Amino acid sequence: MRGNKLIKYIDLIFGIPVLIFLSLFKIFETKKDVGKINKILIIKLSALGDTILLIPVIRTLKENYSESKISVVLTEINKSVAERCDYIENIFEFKPEEFIKNPLKLLKFIEKIRKEKFDLVIDADQWLRISALLCFFSKAKIRIGFKTKGQFKHYTFNNVVEHKKNIHEIECFFDLIKPLKVKIRDKSLEFKIKNDEIKKAKDLLESIGIKKNEKFIIIHSEVPQHAFQRQWPIKNFVKLIEKIIKKYNIKILITGTKRTSSFIRLISSDIKENVKYILDTDIGVLSAIISKSTLVVCNNTGLMHLTCAVGVPVIALHGPTDPLKWGPIGENSVVIKSKLSCSPCLYLGFEYGCKTNNCMKSIAVEEVLKYVDKVLSS
Repeated sequence: MRGNKLIKYIDLIFGIPVLIFLSLFKIFETKKDVGKINKILIIKLSALGDTILLIPVIRTLKENYSESKISVVLTEINKSVAERCDYIENIFEFKPEEFIKNPLKLLKFIEKIRKEKFDLVIDADQWLRISALLCFFSKAKIRIGFKTKGQFKHYTFNNVVEHKKNIHEIECFFDLIKPLKVKIRDKSLEFKIKNDEIKKAKDLLESIGIKKNEKFIIIHSEVPQHAFQRQWPIKNFVKLIEKIIKKYNIKILITGTKRTSSFIRLISSDIKENVKYILDTDIGVLSAIISKSTLVVCNNTGLMHLTCAVGVPVIALHGPTDPLKWGPIGENSVVIKSKLSCSPCLYLGFEYGCKTNNCMKSIAVEEVLKYVDKVLSS
């Protein structure tokens, strides 16, 4: 959703005035006894990494409302996370491009949500207005969502939670359930890997020359296409791989999509025996592969949070993104930040301070290698 300019434009231009208008109807709402919460809906229309951070909140809701049915509204981008979550009983897939082409389908989607008669709806999107509209039209008795500075999306919630800039996003998500006064037992991340995915990962690794129980490091160089400012230079990744192999003679596994092919072609022939690659892998099999690795080195992406969720050490490179808010979670996590004075510049994930990745360029290969040494030595 962040990368689609048309959807963002429509969401901004039409979303804000519609929400302000609908807020007028709140004065006709009467305070009712909510009673037992039987049906809960969580709305999250963007970001794989955000959705991984949201799962502990959903787990907490299930622990407190064990008899309740929890549903989610997600998109193709992040529904793969929810599909393996035992706390979620129903997934409604929101299809923005399809709904723009045919608004009648959007109305049918809203009607489908309304028919469920949810008692509680939580909008977990930080800035999208369409998610707030879905929340309002659900007609739920309790509607909770963020008041995010400058985003004007909070007008139709009857429980408004301030979105805070100076805390980690997982804490912001937990703030959403504070109005419910629930008991919070555990905030740890999770990502369920299926048995068949473990077998597929094992077979795939062996097919490319990584044997059972053999140590290997994953290098994931990609960032979303709309977020090139987060990109550590590819030439730096190449140098890092060369130095790691020379020092440790360990296998390197490059992951990503077909966009990573150009990166692979830069690997020199004399070390190619130690460099393997797996592209366009299903997220379940990829998570199983990550779980078998020794270390993952990556930029700030959803894969960073996925690595934390499966309990593998990660070295995360941050330039425009603030690790205080978006950094990896876990004892095995290492953050390497740019030292430029203008870094970090991001708050919500799209308001970059410039059109370059100078902050990422300022991170030296030697600095990353230093932390690789620490992880491998421990």
